[in-house]
Amino acid sequence: MEATTLAFSASPFVLPTQPNRPAFNSRRPATRVATKMIRQSVKTPAAPPGEQLAITPNNFIAQTLRAAIADGTLCSASPVAIFYDLQVLRHNARALRAAFPDNTLHAFALKAAPFPRLLEYFKEEGIGAECASVVELACSEAAGIPSENVIFDSPAKTNEQLMYALKRGFHVNADSISELKAIAVLRDECQSTSTIGLRVNPQLGSATIAETFTASKACKFGEGLREKRDDIIAAFERYPFVSCVHVHVGSQGCAVDVIADGAKAAAELADDVNSRVGSKQVHTIDIGGGLSVDYFSDVACDFDTLPRLLRERCDGLFKYRLMTEFGRHMSAKTAFMAAQVTALKQSGGKTYVICQVGADVLMRPVYQPEKWAHRLETYDHAGQLKQSRSAVVEVGGPLCFAGDIIARDRELVMPTVGDWLVVRDAGAYTLSMHMRHTSQLAPPVFGVERDGSRCLLKRGETIEDSVRFWSA
Repeated sequence: MEATTLAFSASPFVLPTQPNRPAFNSRRPATRVATKMIRQSVKTPAAPPGEQLAITPNNFIAQTLRAAIADGTLCSASPVAIFYDLQVLRHNARALRAAFPDNTLHAFALKAAPFPRLLEYFKEEGIGAECASVVELACSEAAGIPSENVIFDSPAKTNEQLMYALKRGFHVNADSISELKAIAVLRDECQSTSTIGLRVNPQLGSATIAETFTASKACKFGEGLREKRDDIIAAFERYPFVSCVHVHVGSQGCAVDVIADGAKAAAELADDVNSRVGSKQVHTIDIGGGLSVDYFSDVACDFDTLPRLLRERCDGLFKYRLMTEFGRHMSAKTAFMAAQVTALKQSGGKTYVICQVGADVLMRPVYQPEKWAHRLETYDHAGQLKQSRSAVVEVGGPLCFAGDIIARDRELVMPTVGDWLVVRDAGAYTLSMHMRHTSQLAPPVFGVERDGSRCLLKRGETIEDSVRFWSA
């Protein structure tokens, strides 16, 4: 890909021995509980000293910032940007592929970060695309991902959307038995070559974040396996073109053993279907995604524990071809976001740090701070990590409502106006959840190599773009 070389130093990138990790203030017990909950579902050992592939070192961030500030990419006219560490992204893709059988289709969940140019890097590593809308399907096409490596999942598909996918030969996971009836008609109309799956809900219990858990007893996703097992098996008999069982139990806050239990339930269902029909009608199991990320440290993502648990608990799963749909685990820790500090103020005994990013890009930390949080670090106006005195502050964004606070009672190295706040682990569910309130412009997104070269993954939104969005 075309890249721009930046003026980085030639020194090797190594991890700092004492990374700057702003702590959560002890006066915030809810936030401390959230930290504990997420840590309990991530059991990855710390990366060894000097590891350069799996995590982004602080001096890489500093050099990226210095170069972006020096060439005007970051400035008061462009006060927010997201930077992906392409080395970590490649490492994650290769680690995932190495952990599973060679014939597994790994599809990156575009809802985490749907940039076509980012998808091109995944494509180069043999990763496909999991899409939850027609626009995401179009993004996968723009990235040149082969149709056989694209999965279409959505709990609400119109006939037109289904036809879009079926005509192109994408794999389609139906979310209900009634949707299979529509697919049966449409696939004949267009003589589709698409493979078809049915999503089931194994109804396993609960997780630490209910809003992202999709295997509870009552859930809008899939057909309930405990309640409708006979109906589900009958649907496979009625529609012999359905060759895949799809299960996706959740996302952040979902323990890895629960994901394994969901995959085991899918394999048992596939065995029952094949036994009932007397042939290997089901030959593929889509185990979904859902691996959590440790947002509170530099612990690298772990792609080995899940397949190990799967072999221990359900080795029969591996007689089927597998699909995976990891998003957050693939990209969250591959990027950081920089936002300029524009004001400091005191109010009601609290110190407020006002910066140029808020709920427009960090929606979940604003609306559910007890469940979602990102590490914040302070860099000076030239892009150097600050390590001076810290204070407990509120970090507010630019949106025009009082709750636009991305960090509450957070211990932070004090910035001055013009400094930069770095939001760590910002590679998933940040810009992809962009909110239009007060028409804040979507920031540019860049990919950065360890040698200092940089490419544009997504241009920043302009005032004209925003006006066009709101216009007739």
